[in-house]
Amino acid sequence: MPSRPYEFDELLEIIKVNAKFPGNHTKAAESLGLHRRTYTDRLKEAKRLGITPQTKADPRETAEALELERDSQITIRRLRDDNSRLQNELKEAYRDMHEARSIRKAVLGLTAQPLSPGEIRLPKKVGKSLPEVAILHWSDFQWGEVVDMDQMGGRNSYSSEIAMWRLARCHSIAASLLTDHWKSNVPPLKLIIILGGDLFSGDIHEELKETNDIPMPRVVKVVLENLVLAINHLLGAVSCDIEIYSTPGNHGRTSRKPSFKNYVSTNYDALVADLLEWHYKTVVKEKRVNVFRPESGDALFDIFGWQYLATHGDQIGTGGGAGFIGPVAPVARGLKKVVAEYGALQIHIDCAFIGHYHTRLCTEEGWSNASLVGPSEYSLRKLRARPAPATQNFFTVHPEKSIHMERAIYVGHPDEGSLYRRRG
Repeated sequence: MPSRPYEFDELLEIIKVNAKFPGNHTKAAESLGLHRRTYTDRLKEAKRLGITPQTKADPRETAEALELERDSQITIRRLRDDNSRLQNELKEAYRDMHEARSIRKAVLGLTAQPLSPGEIRLPKKVGKSLPEVAILHWSDFQWGEVVDMDQMGGRNSYSSEIAMWRLARCHSIAASLLTDHWKSNVPPLKLIIILGGDLFSGDIHEELKETNDIPMPRVVKVVLENLVLAINHLLGAVSCDIEIYSTPGNHGRTSRKPSFKNYVSTNYDALVADLLEWHYKTVVKEKRVNVFRPESGDALFDIFGWQYLATHGDQIGTGGGAGFIGPVAPVARGLKKVVAEYGALQIHIDCAFIGHYHTRLCTEEGWSNASLVGPSEYSLRKLRARPAPATQNFFTVHPEKSIHMERAIYVGHPDEGSLYRRRG
């Protein structure tokens, strides 16, 4: 509202005097002891407001009340609209959750709730050599992404065909580590495969959508087929059971912007885990393979009393890492935050496994995995990060020593870039 230069009583008096001296502003002003200019200003304001000798109340107060009422009505309508929108979003979230569980139960014939991993314990009878458990960490395949050799200055290249060969090399080397190069005298007690997310390049960035060589969701079928081939190869190499722990990544999400509600159930990584479970439980009825896909996105599992955690790494409370120290700082900070969070719940984490940063790294709290794709145009032009070859992590867990052995499985080939060739 505009400021009020004159009180209502003053303006009403002006109108009444003007009626006594119609057209004679000088005499009217003198009767009130006012300067003529002051009188005419007040008269003009009174007429603008529509004041007459019969006016009982200040019209400005009525206008202000109407404006306040109008503002209140607008606010109420806005609140009602917001409430309706939030209710619709909540209904949609529940519908998404219900549909995801319905797919598991009605379409795939699985339990509505995903299975939870149990504990791995030593057999009752053991010899002098204690059996160990192997962990194979698969993450950040980003299947479908294309990395151009020329744009990378000859360092690296990637495509769906190269991804197929790199995964094949990975499970072939893993099979050799589990058999010919197994250090213990006792065969592996169990093999754990961490499906650590970002199995797909996805459509979360416009440039990826334009350059991917296989569109979503057809790439789901390709990844599933190659994972089944890899797991079948490992089944043939070892006699132990295989447990698969799935944690979804950011590239597998179905929305462009990050979403925290129904993060797991609306992710293509989770769909692959469900399809793997369906394949081995329903189609081929392979009892040696069990798939676990926690709805929380964090996979907690116990081996010989040691507590481990697997998560993708995009939701560990940190980001960045483009400075001199690179991804070391966000990985170290994030793992500390995750371990502290579970510690507040009285859950002690002995070692955590993450991906996401495409960097093989060991910290006090755990391990970061590299990637199948290796360096890309983004890491070269945006981050100027030191190019690291494509690798995946392999570990063994000893009953008395926790992580007993670790090594990187190098999956690149000299034809795929200079990173995989000797300099000599």
